[in-house]
Amino acid sequence: MCLVLGLKSDEHWDAQFNPHSGTKSASSWPLAILLVFSVGLGAISLLFVMARGFDLLYTGGAYG
Repeated sequence: MCLVLGLKSDEHWDAQFNPHSGTKSASSWPLAILLVFSVGLGAISLLFVMARGFDLLYTGGAYG
């Protein structure tokens, strides 16, 4: 969800969420850094879940 919201253009964002405010959004580097960290966290989480699943499936778990 973070990627969907973060990759919207400023014009599309303003049209959808700020239609009557008159302010203009200006995305900058903090948004790009947040998107990179969110993709990294998602990839690490996916790898952890896959590794744990294979561990449970093929060895009976880490402790038994």
